[in-house]
Amino acid sequence: MESFWVDSLKRYLTNLKRIVETPRIVAFFLVFSFLPNNLSHAQNNACFALVSGAMVVDVNNCSKIEPESYFGARARSELSWIKDLDKVGKAQLYDNYRGVLVTGIVVNSKAVKKDQKNSSGALAGETIKIFMPKTKVACKNFIGHRISIELDQKCCTGGSQTPCLLQTSYVAKRFFNSGKAPKDSPVFQNPDDRTEPTTRVQEDADKLYKMGKFDKASVVYSRAFKDGKLNIDGHFRFANSLRNLDRCPMAIKPLDIVNKRFNKGNYWPQNEMIVRQSVLLLARCYAKMNKPAEATLVLNGFLNQPQKYENEIKTALTHKDFGWIRTSKEYTDFKESAYDIINRKPLLDN
Repeated sequence: MESFWVDSLKRYLTNLKRIVETPRIVAFFLVFSFLPNNLSHAQNNACFALVSGAMVVDVNNCSKIEPESYFGARARSELSWIKDLDKVGKAQLYDNYRGVLVTGIVVNSKAVKKDQKNSSGALAGETIKIFMPKTKVACKNFIGHRISIELDQKCCTGGSQTPCLLQTSYVAKRFFNSGKAPKDSPVFQNPDDRTEPTTRVQEDADKLYKMGKFDKASVVYSRAFKDGKLNIDGHFRFANSLRNLDRCPMAIKPLDIVNKRFNKGNYWPQNEMIVRQSVLLLARCYAKMNKPAEATLVLNGFLNQPQKYENEIKTALTHKDFGWIRTSKEYTDFKESAYDIINRKPLLDN
């Protein structure tokens, strides 16, 4: 019995040696085991934070997609492989891409980003292209209209999945055409004069805010925020109401939404000053919460363009809210960099 196990072990070791000493087999195992993990990792990175959910879009452009002519006109481009499909494959592809492609401005959003917490309001204020598959609604009934959409973003990593061949990743699962967009819609404004529309519930909150009734205003703003009915001004006033009530932790979420838009440059020129105030308020609130790393991460963004953001930098050096973190290493480093850049005498070192 012992001899049997010894012989079996010898045969196993001999076969293992042959495998290890065979370059092609080793290469096969290396490639086979390595590629799927890396492909999966790359795909996960490419498909991180996909957007889905309800939003309202004001449409300013539309084109009907007739796959036969659309893809035929691009036969010599990167889509040339389509002409090589068999009859069944081509018919299936064309059927998936029959519909309309609308371009519009997201005026209200309750959509979220997958795998990201507190991401409600995704794409708000952005101009996006959305594919509306198999709809029979004519483009003339989309342009200048306000539509409610259940949006789904697809992972476009080089495949033919709808709507990736249309240079967009957004597709409407369902939509409802609400008719003509309001007169104050951004699609009817000159791009240089565009402002985000204000909902009725925000108008009610704004009245309370201007009267200094921050407690009551914050309640109305909160309801509007949860329903995705605040424009960029509303986000700031909601957060500033909370700051005045010494409730900075509750102000982080609306301010973070504006900060993301600031970093992407995703706002109208008319909103720039309120956006800058929002970003500074975010840093102030982090400081009040005694979070110097988070506060200075925000403030350091101003140092990239010191001439443009000189007022924000000076405020960051003198505002009382930053007194909570003035002795931290992070704030000391920021202060030294700021003084070095704007060549000012230290104001806090008495």
